[in-house]
Amino acid sequence: RKAIDFIISRIDVNTGLVKPSYDLWEEHFGTFTFTSSAVYGALTCAAEIADVFGKEDKKEEYLKLSNLVKNGILEYHYNSETKAFYKRVIHKDHSIDGTELKDDTADMSSLYGLFRFRVLESDDERLINMKKYVQDTLQCSTPIGGMPRYENDRYFKVIETVQGNPWVITTMWMGQLCISQAKSLDELKECKYYIDWANQHASRTGILSEQLNPTNGMQISASPLTWSHTEYIITVLDYIKKYEELQNAENQTT
Repeated sequence: RKAIDFIISRIDVNTGLVKPSYDLWEEHFGTFTFTSSAVYGALTCAAEIADVFGKEDKKEEYLKLSNLVKNGILEYHYNSETKAFYKRVIHKDHSIDGTELKDDTADMSSLYGLFRFRVLESDDERLINMKKYVQDTLQCSTPIGGMPRYENDRYFKVIETVQGNPWVITTMWMGQLCISQAKSLDELKECKYYIDWANQHASRTGILSEQLNPTNGMQISASPLTWSHTEYIITVLDYIKKYEELQNAENQTT
């Protein structure tokens, strides 16, 4: 209860925007698509918990606020010209000098947040367009492949011809979205690329690092990184679950 009360205190009820904070990369300040999506997800989960305990009034309160936040995301975070979502915005009401900010930096966390916290369903055209925008902008163009965090990521950056080093977590996020969008076993097989990619770049003892050198695939920064291993496991479990669903669906039609 205290956790969700704190989250609610961070919502601007006039706009539906989450009040500014630092991003999950601990680098920039503003209202982020990822953060807003996480708040939406927290509210929908809180509503489910309230329903289990028969707290109908709280359930309705949380659902009402979740819709408010979702509408705020779609109104303020979506760029209709590029058909993508801003990485972050700063509303004039949240700015010291009244200046607004709309940051259209392609960031893998923006795509992931919209998908993972179900702001948009996997087959929503806006999510499909956002996926294409992020892939076209960020996909590592070297033979190593993988997904960087965001445009011009300078953290441990090795070469200037890519947007940043490929990270395990962000590459697994793209894999998870691929899996969720697969509508057949053939489409699902294409998603196995992401699991194979992680296996290929693990150490001989199975250790996954934070990121990779885009020129030779050598591990960079923290290794092992729990977050990388966690997202790998989630991706594998998602794959197994989706495989079983699609296999059962095909069996029923034959």
